[in-house]
Amino acid sequence: MNLRKAGLHRAFTLVELLAVLAVLGLLAGMLTPAIRQARAKAENTVCISNLRQIGTAVWLYVPENGNRFPSINNPWGEPIFTNGQTMLEALGTYGLTEKVLACPADMRSSESSYRRYTNSYEYVPRSSEEETAGGTATVYRGNSTFEIPFNRLTLCWDVSNVHEGGFNALRADNTVRSRSARPKFR
Repeated sequence: MNLRKAGLHRAFTLVELLAVLAVLGLLAGMLTPAIRQARAKAENTVCISNLRQIGTAVWLYVPENGNRFPSINNPWGEPIFTNGQTMLEALGTYGLTEKVLACPADMRSSESSYRRYTNSYEYVPRSSEEETAGGTATVYRGNSTFEIPFNRLTLCWDVSNVHEGGFNALRADNTVRSRSARPKFR
């Protein structure tokens, strides 16, 4: 006998529907951490690119300004330099834009530096006082100075630990290192 002719329709039972929903819930639960991890990796990649663009702008600035790093005052706290500028003012003519100053992970943060100061990155102001020569920079520490090679001198970094508890830092040799703020115990 044909079920359609008899007026009966085959439908899912409540148990079958609940089983399908449970399987879909499990799949969504397994995918959520992977999606979150992929998003964090993408944000970190954009941040590293932003820092490298800042580094490129700094190195375009240096030869045109007496081989000196720019005098940049960070938008928070007291100004270091009387003639200092914001990062965008100092490096804007070298291709730096507001978009480059926005770390995507900082934009998602509840304490976003970019939303408050239009800048997600902190620049090291003490590195601008001396002429760059021979791949080293003079750094002031208290009453003394010392020379530090560019591959060890940090120019700027994320203002806060927004990358899975860590931050990215731009070295003067235009490399970017990711640092974890969490201690590693062995």
